[in-house]
Amino acid sequence: MNLQKKKFLWSNTINIRMNEKFKVPILMYHSIDDSNSVISIDPHRFKAQMRFLKDRAFNVLSLYEVISCIKNKRAFPDKSVVITFDDGFKNVFTEAFPILQEYGFSATIFLVPNYCGKLNNWPGQPDYIKPQLLLTWNEIREMEQYGIQFGSHTLNHPHLTQIHTEEAEKEILLSKGIIEDILQKKIDLFAYPYGDFDRHIKKIVSQLFIGSCSTNLGFACNKSDLYALERIDFFYIKNDWILKQLLSLNLVTYLKCRNILRTVRNFGIFNRN
Repeated sequence: MNLQKKKFLWSNTINIRMNEKFKVPILMYHSIDDSNSVISIDPHRFKAQMRFLKDRAFNVLSLYEVISCIKNKRAFPDKSVVITFDDGFKNVFTEAFPILQEYGFSATIFLVPNYCGKLNNWPGQPDYIKPQLLLTWNEIREMEQYGIQFGSHTLNHPHLTQIHTEEAEKEILLSKGIIEDILQKKIDLFAYPYGDFDRHIKKIVSQLFIGSCSTNLGFACNKSDLYALERIDFFYIKNDWILKQLLSLNLVTYLKCRNILRTVRNFGIFNRN
């Protein structure tokens, strides 16, 4: 092998290693139950995933740390990962919270304030999603005391682009205010229900929060939009072999393929006669 080729290969190896320091998987969970729905993960599998992160010495960061790294163009700590939950199911308190405590992990939970302590039967909820209880404010307060962070997921979980802009702004603003009043602390994080947003919605969110999570499939990186942070739904890493590739280039390739399939499927849905 000639010297020039060796330099090329060495340069690419360094670039791959450096790039790994500038990306982080933000894991997205919903319900921790054994119903086998598209938004549910079995409690035993969830614990196995958390044990994997602990055994492999992953650094579980907060979303605040990720946002700070992106803002300041800093590398993420080695082997970083973030844990998030959408909707705020009661089983996050009964099932996930003890496991997070056991392993010393924090997480961010995005709440729907008008439904806290009630069922997740907001308008537009698909029929295939099982009705389940959501967190009570007492449970939320208890978790907050132990380092769990909370963000807004709107007031009533609507498709934000399918309602009037004024109504969308109310959904976002009032949800933030209610959570802040109850927890007596500033709420700076947001997640779009159904991952549904456009530039108008994003502008409203950017005026109220320091960052927001999307459902865009992929790794967050130093070039990510702070108001459309990529996440990895647990559905795509429920296979143990795939989970073990969490920071490898294999997973990057896998997620790109899944993104293509999602795009094709969604295009087909929206273009049916």
